[in-house]
Amino acid sequence: MSVQQKKVITIVVTVVLMAVFAFVFYFDNNKPPSAQKKEVATNNTETSDMQPRRESETDSEIESARESEITSDQTKRLSEDEVTESQKIAVEFVKHYAAFDASNPTQNIENAKPFMSKDMYQDHIKNPERGILTRVKVIPESFDLTNVSNDDPELIQWNVIMRGKVLDNEGNEKPEEDWYLVTMQNVSGELKVVGVRVNLPN
Repeated sequence: MSVQQKKVITIVVTVVLMAVFAFVFYFDNNKPPSAQKKEVATNNTETSDMQPRRESETDSEIESARESEITSDQTKRLSEDEVTESQKIAVEFVKHYAAFDASNPTQNIENAKPFMSKDMYQDHIKNPERGILTRVKVIPESFDLTNVSNDDPELIQWNVIMRGKVLDNEGNEKPEEDWYLVTMQNVSGELKVVGVRVNLPN
């Protein structure tokens, strides 16, 4: 095949390819109106199919938030009797446990013993509070109780606010307000205090 023939074939192939591209481009940009309507309808259908999915996802998120709220609000999973009993135990425990006297640093622990688990009692009796010069005696006078966020189904927690007075080493007194986070658990069929934290930072 001569050089001249190769040139001719190359030109013909190039022209044919350009014609094909031009035809495809022209056909895409000049579709009949009915075909364009079909495309629009298809896009709308896809959009409407996606919309319920977004709604269902939103519903799922709302339901999840509700479940989380119910889980963290222990009053929604406890019976009325459980709420009443646990609140009474929490207040009684703090009433005895908060009544500290440095001259007998284990007396408050002994008085609170009936409300505590054995493990908690053993831990506290080994490490009693010693008191300081400005706080040698605490005299509880009144109690308030508030709910706390608690998502552990095995535990019940209440925040007991104790108001009273504190005596220093010279017998001077001043008002006192302490916040006790009391944690309870069912131990061998009885509700017992298993932990307490005082004046937690906000």
